[in-house]
Amino acid sequence: MSGLLLFNRRDKVDNQAVTDVSSIPFRAMGTSGRVTYGYKSRYLLEANFGYNGSENFEIGSQFGFFPSVAGGWVLSEEPFIKQLLPDLRQLKLRASYGLVGNDQIGGGKRFPYMTFINSGLPLAPGYSFGDYGNNGFTGIREGELGADNLGWEVDRKLNLGSTSIGRIN
Repeated sequence: MSGLLLFNRRDKVDNQAVTDVSSIPFRAMGTSGRVTYGYKSRYLLEANFGYNGSENFEIGSQFGFFPSVAGGWVLSEEPFIKQLLPDLRQLKLRASYGLVGNDQIGGGKRFPYMTFINSGLPLAPGYSFGDYGNNGFTGIREGELGADNLGWEVDRKLNLGSTSIGRIN
C-alpha cells in the first residue's frame, strides 16, 4: 500500500505583456493525491484525485474536483496460469476511469468571465464633428465580452489495456 499527497501553486508575472492586466500575476493552485494497493502482486487498485483552482473563472467556480480509479489483474502471477503457460513472464489486464479538467479556455484571454471597457484611441473610435472633422473626442466602448457561468471543461477518460511478455532467450 502506498500514498501520495501533493500541493502546488503557480504565481508568475509576465513582464513582456503590454496589456492592462499584465501587472497581475498569473495564479493557479491545486492539490492532488493517490492511494495504491496491491494484494499478492496480483490484484492492483489505485485511486487518484485532483482539486485544482484557476484564475480563469469567477469566485465560486474557480475550483474543480477530478477523481479517477484504476484496477489491474496480473494474470501471470496466478498459479493456474503459471501451470498452463510456464514461459509467460508477464500478463496483466488493466483499466482506468476518471475525470480530467481544462482551464485553458477563452482563446488565451485572461479573466474570460469579465467584460472589459476600452477607452481612448486607438482602442475606441473617436467622434468628430464640424465641417472638416477637425474637432473630435475619444470615447469608450465595450471591449471583449465576458462569458457568463464559465467553468472547467471536464472530460471523462476510460483506458483499457494489457501487457504481455513471453519467453525471452
